[in-house]
Amino acid sequence: MQTFFHKDAVRGTAWNADESQILTWSADGTAVLWDVVSGERLQTFFHEDAVRGTAWNANENQILTWSDDGDAVLWEVSGEQLRTLSHGDSISGAAWKADESQILTWSADGIVWETQQRRAVRTLSHKSSVRGVWNKMKA
Repeated sequence: MQTFFHKDAVRGTAWNADESQILTWSADGTAVLWDVVSGERLQTFFHEDAVRGTAWNANENQILTWSDDGDAVLWEVSGEQLRTLSHGDSISGAAWKADESQILTWSADGIVWETQQRRAVRTLSHKSSVRGVWNKMKA
């Protein structure tokens, strides 16, 4: 039996499509990509504060992480940091647009980002914190 570990509480997990890898994220400020069979840590993605979640893109060659440090980060699975989307407040969640051209992050407000340009397209203001969004994906 393989043991997977972080230095603090694990806050969530996500399988890849063929279930050969698992992403875990933790209060220790990391998200980790694991090989399920060997238990090997394939990659570690770092934040300055607790990681709140992760999401694979459709091709599973990129990973989006978001954190209490106010940043959502787009990574290559290899560990290369592609873009940082700075929110300014702890990010509660994030979601890819179906065509992956944009990312929505949410906290006290929602921000729509252009994936390639790394710029905010639109801020969606609310009277209180946004707790989630419904993301209808095409089948």
